[in-house]
Amino acid sequence: ATQISAASRGHRARKEVAARRSSGRQQGDGRELGEGPSADEARAATQISAATRGHRARKEEAARRSSRQGAAPAGGLTEEETHAATRIGAAARGFHGRREALSRRGASQPKSVKVSLSNNAGRRVALTLSMS
Repeated sequence: ATQISAASRGHRARKEVAARRSSGRQQGDGRELGEGPSADEARAATQISAATRGHRARKEEAARRSSRQGAAPAGGLTEEETHAATRIGAAARGFHGRREALSRRGASQPKSVKVSLSNNAGRRVALTLSMS
């Protein structure tokens, strides 16, 4: 008796599931629930998403560029001035290092060194460091 009941309940449950699947339990666009977007829809969504991300990135970059043009960095020096200061410092350290090496050898020491700098616009600046 229990096996007959179980078989009957199983049969009834399978029949209900089949009826639900075919009864039109569908989404508004005609697809059944659980199905994903079609290949064309997925491709279109990807293109829209990529265009949106690109627009946002260009907008952020434009804002960054406009904020950089108007104000000097936190240190108060522009990028060009920082580069020039770095070059001058390197030349001075090199001059002192060579001077110290020559004094250890007992050779005569130079009194000055000439440094030449250029910016991106091609403007050249010459600087002479003198040590006494």
